[in-house]
Amino acid sequence: GLVTIENVLEEIVGSIQDESDSIDMNIRQIDENFWYIKGKTGLEEMKEKIGFKIDTPVDFDTFSGFIIQKLGRLPREGEDIIYDSFKIRIEEIKNYGVELTGVSRLKEPIKEIKTPSKT
Repeated sequence: GLVTIENVLEEIVGSIQDESDSIDMNIRQIDENFWYIKGKTGLEEMKEKIGFKIDTPVDFDTFSGFIIQKLGRLPREGEDIIYDSFKIRIEEIKNYGVELTGVSRLKEPIKEIKTPSKT
C-alpha cells in the first residue's frame, strides 16, 4: 500500500486528528461550570471529566439511562432536573432516550433528584 506522511507521523507521535477524521465528543465544555453532554455518555466518563458522582447503584451505565431510571419516566425536552451539585436541562429527546443535555454545576449540592416546579 501507499505510505503517507501522516502515516509516518502517527507512528512516531500517535494518532493525529485532522479534517477527514470525525469528532464524536460526548462532553463539550462551554465554560468552567457548563457542559453539553450526550445521553450516550458513560457515567464513568462523566465522573472523570466533570465530577458527576452517583451514590446509589443504577441499572444503566449511560447518562440517559441514569436520568430515565431516576425519574421513572422519559423526561420532556426543556425540562430541568436537579441532582447533587448539577442542574440538568433536557435539550433533545430522540428514539425514546435522552439525546442531549445541558449541565450546569450548582454552588450547593442537593442529594436527591428533583424537577423544579414551574411558576
